[in-house]
Order: sequence, then structure tokens, then C-alpha cells
Amino acid sequence: MNDSVMMPTNSTHQIVVTFNVGSATIKMAAYDTAKAVDSSPLSWSPLFDVNINLKTKNKVWHSMPQSLADWEPQESLTDTAVSLFTRVRQAFPARDIVCIHRVVHGGKRYHVPVVINETVMAHLVELSPICPLHQPPALSVVNALQAMDKNLVHIAAFDTAFHYHRPEIWSSYALPKSLRDQGVRCYGFHGLSYQAIMRKLETYLPKIAKKRLIIAHLGSGCSITAVDNGESKDSTFGFSGLDGVPMGTRPGHLDSGVILYMVEQGWTLEQMNQCLYKESGLLGLSEISNDVRDLLASDDPRAKFALAYFATHAAKEIASLMVSMKGCDALIFTAGIGEQSAIIRQMIVEQLDFLGFSLDADKNIDGRIDVSILRINSDDDKQIYVILTDEQLELALSLEHAITIKTDKLK
Repeated sequence: MNDSVMMPTNSTHQIVVTFNVGSATIKMAAYDTAKAVDSSPLSWSPLFDVNINLKTKNKVWHSMPQSLADWEPQESLTDTAVSLFTRVRQAFPARDIVCIHRVVHGGKRYHVPVVINETVMAHLVELSPICPLHQPPALSVVNALQAMDKNLVHIAAFDTAFHYHRPEIWSSYALPKSLRDQGVRCYGFHGLSYQAIMRKLETYLPKIAKKRLIIAHLGSGCSITAVDNGESKDSTFGFSGLDGVPMGTRPGHLDSGVILYMVEQGWTLEQMNQCLYKESGLLGLSEISNDVRDLLASDDPRAKFALAYFATHAAKEIASLMVSMKGCDALIFTAGIGEQSAIIRQMIVEQLDFLGFSLDADKNIDGRIDVSILRINSDDDKQIYVILTDEQLELALSLEHAITIKTDKLK
């Protein structure tokens, strides 16, 4: 990896391999640019698309060629990524391959996809402490692939980019200028997911895409964003991935005085990181599980309380976000919980009844839906949808927008 890395220049259509890395999971997909349809990006089908849980070694194929039927995850994240990438390379020995990585945090510096060189990598490493669950493992995959082949081109596509141009009134903290000048601000995350939702709306429901939307990305990580005429206005995530809606193991909104108290009680930075990123949220409330499915199946009062807390605080955040747009025309649920749990959607929407939202029980289907967009109510003034996100495709589509930075020196 060096500062002069450039995109492939020959005329061969490229194979794009996408990497979406979490602390214990990796999602990978591959796309053939020869099969891309410029006029209809959503019709670009992957060569394969797989979600891998590195703890359980469970893999879920959304698209699988027979040639990968015998492939199994390896022990580590990086070995798994390298192993599957190697199979792609073996299948396409004469083709250029470009690696596109979901990088959670681009900071104030990066708001479009960029080719990763040494300078860019150094900047991204600097941001790792802000997103310890996602940034370090994502960059470790880049380094592992680079060690295998230094000529590979790697592109970073950023979750923060979708929110980059948010109004200052919603992206600032009431902190001294010295801290704000250091980049302490509300960044917002899950941007690739929000981009995917907007792309589907612009394609299939263009009139809705221009309206005032609240998009709830509810999964193991959760955020909710106000989008007006396609632009992010406000979001529950701020400086890091801890704020806003309670999550599987993260607390969501928390009085910063709690952090001061923990410091006064002698908590180390490592202990606080462990508590706030891995032991709080639904797990901390229930003391049972961080998985909504486990909690829904439990009769334990702690599980019921954790779910009620989750739904209530999600509804609270939705209502609060409406201020940035002076209302809301449509509510959209996406990601694992948002797409698949009818009960959670019902629990949230019931608390928004006073704002005019209600869903139809017969349309609020449980489990994974078999269409890209599902309308789950009949009210034209306050519409509610379930929309399948597709971060992998969004990563692949970022290829055409990637830029190479040659003179961006560290400051």
C-alpha cells in the first residue's frame, strides 16, 4: 500500500468484492461489473452474498454459486476474509478485482468513497477509538488482503458520508470551540443502509422519496434518521456508535454524568469500553440476551421490560426527530429487527398513535418479507413501510464514485 495507488486502468470489466465487517461478523459479496445495468442499479445481482457469524461459524447465503458449496469460514475474521477472497480470485484469474470496504467512520475528512493508500489508512486508524467494534476489524481485513497482494486496490465507503452535510444546528454539540475544532460533533452512522433505502424509494416510490421520512435502522446496532427530500437532517447516532436508541449491547442515550461517575469510581478506560459497548443495552437490561428473538421467546419479566424499554425509547427518538423536519410523512423500518419483527414494529407504532401513526395488523407480516418494499398500513397521510436494506449492493455501486487522493498529507 502506498500513496500513489491507482485504480486498474485496463479495459477488462472488474470483479467487485465487498466487505462489511463487524466485531464478530462479516458480510461479503461479489459483483461482476460486466453484468451491471447502468439504467437499473437495483437489478445488479451478486455472484454470491453471504453473512458469516464468526462466533458460531454459521453462514447464511443470500446467493450462492455451486462452486462455493464446500467453502467454510476459518477461525479468525481475517483468515475467513482471505479464504473466501482467494476462492473469488481462483474463479476469475484473468480479471481485475477491486475490494470495497464498509468503513464506519470517515471523520470530517472523507465524505465520498476513497481509494485506501497509506495516508488514508493512517487517518482511518486515528478514528478507530471512536468506533472500536467496527473500525479496527474492518481495517484489519484491508491489511490482511494487502499483505497477501500489495497490488490490490481497496476502496473505503463510509457510513458517515450520508450525514456529512447535515445542518450545523443538528450536527453540533454545545461544547467549547476547542473541542468542536478537534472534530467532536454529531456524525451519524449506518449511512450505507440509509443510502440503500433511499435508492429503492427513488426507484420504486419517487414521490415518497421526496417527502419527510423517518428511517429506523433497527438491528444489533440501531439508529434512526430524519430524511427530508433525500437529505439527512438529524440522527440518533452522534459522535460514536453509543448514542440514541438502546441496542443489543450498547446503552443508547446516556447522561454523560454517568461516565464521570464511573471515572470517579475507579473504572478504567478498558472497563468502560467493555461495559458500554458489550455489556449494556438489551443484554444489560435483561441479563438474558442481546437478541430480540431470545427476549421475545422468554417469559422472564426482565426480558419483557427490556423489550418495552427498547420500543418506548425508539418511539421517543422517532417523535423527537420530527422536530428537524416539522413533521413526518412516512415511517420506514429496516435492518434485522426492523425488517423481521412484527411485534417490535407494533410496540413502537402503538406509542406513536398520538402523532397519527397506526399500522394494519394483517399487513404487518412477521419474519423476513419476500419483497423489497412492504406497505404495512393504509393511511396515506402517515405511511409506514418495511424496506429491505442492501449495504452490499450500495458498497459495490460506490465503485463509480471512488476518488484517489495523492496529496492528502497527515496534519
